Amino acid sequence: MVDIDDPCRATREAFRGFRHCAVPVIFAVNGAAIGAGLAAVSDIVIASDTMATSKSCD
Repeated sequence: MVDIDDPCRATREAFRGFRHCAVPVIFAVNGAAIGAGLAAVSDIVIASDTMATSKSCD
């Protein structure tokens, strides 16, 4: 359920869940990865050859 007073609450709670997960969180990137997103809260990030970040998209 969305909290009208705090619309970003669900996102914060999801990211907090990833950070405090008992098992390693693995994030796979295939294509564009712009912003911090899930890679910022992952323990391991696996990138494909086609991965592009916002810096490399300039």
